Amino acid sequence: MTKLMIPTLLMGLVLAACGRADEPEKVASMQAQIQTLEEDNKKLRAENDTLQEQRTDYDTRLRDVTGERDALTKKLRDLESAPAKAPEETNELKQRISALEAEIATLKEHAAAATTPEPTAETEPAETPAVDVEAVKQKMEELWPLVQAGDRKALGEMQDQLDGANKELRDTYIQQVKDWVKQEPNNKHARITLAAALSTRFQDLTDPMKMGALAGEMKQETEKALTIDPDYYEAQHFLCILRVNYPSFTQEFKEADKSLDRALELQAGMIWEDRFAEIYAAYGMWYRVQQKYDEAAAKVQAGLDLAPRHQGLLDEKQRIDDAIGTEEE
Repeated sequence: MTKLMIPTLLMGLVLAACGRADEPEKVASMQAQIQTLEEDNKKLRAENDTLQEQRTDYDTRLRDVTGERDALTKKLRDLESAPAKAPEETNELKQRISALEAEIATLKEHAAAATTPEPTAETEPAETPAVDVEAVKQKMEELWPLVQAGDRKALGEMQDQLDGANKELRDTYIQQVKDWVKQEPNNKHARITLAAALSTRFQDLTDPMKMGALAGEMKQETEKALTIDPDYYEAQHFLCILRVNYPSFTQEFKEADKSLDRALELQAGMIWEDRFAEIYAAYGMWYRVQQKYDEAAAKVQAGLDLAPRHQGLLDEKQRIDDAIGTEEE
């Protein structure tokens, strides 16, 4: 079993923070966690490739050694059954066969080690704090009318409540939003609210396949919101963050620049808000992951020209500088 990590495991953290302009530190922290996981994943993929190459070499050598041993064993049996066997040749064959047996045992150990790496220490999961279910329910009930009215700040607060709630409360809320979408299928606020609500489910999942399916469902709801209103910035912003956090080999990631460009185009017709800087940081990350550091730095600097103190941009600039420094070493 190879040792690979899946960046999707923390995708939900960033997605759950989308639209929280009043909490840039939290967004930046979550983006930093994603970046750390991406870097770990890159290292582990390289380690896995090395292990696979070693395994192939060991398997090839093992086949050769096993074949030689089998041929010499047959020759030894023929010599021992001959009327006039040569003791010296027989002893030499026995010694060679013993040496081959020892090498086979060693090769099998190495091949097994290359297949199953040494387990790494894992941090014990933190204890889940007790949740005041009734208090959370009450707060969510207070926020619900505001969420339905399209209040972005209320949506962010609702996401906070869901993050601190238990799975049952999250499932109940998600079903409530789904019912809203069913009643008002052409309501863009309902669609993006469902996409945001679904992002809280990442913390309840461990299966990468289910996480991928969840991301697909979120993308579908976001795109439906954009079908209803192509100029709906909230949905375009959400889609950008979603796409840049897909694994870099996926089509979603590769074409994320289209969504990023559209978000910047929409921003040009709006009054500036600090949360707009998240798109510049995401664009910088998109280029950096592809090791296009000049383009990454240019996008981040363009954002800093508009929001010089935005922590997400400053953090992304540092990551780009670190990547350039590592490459030059």
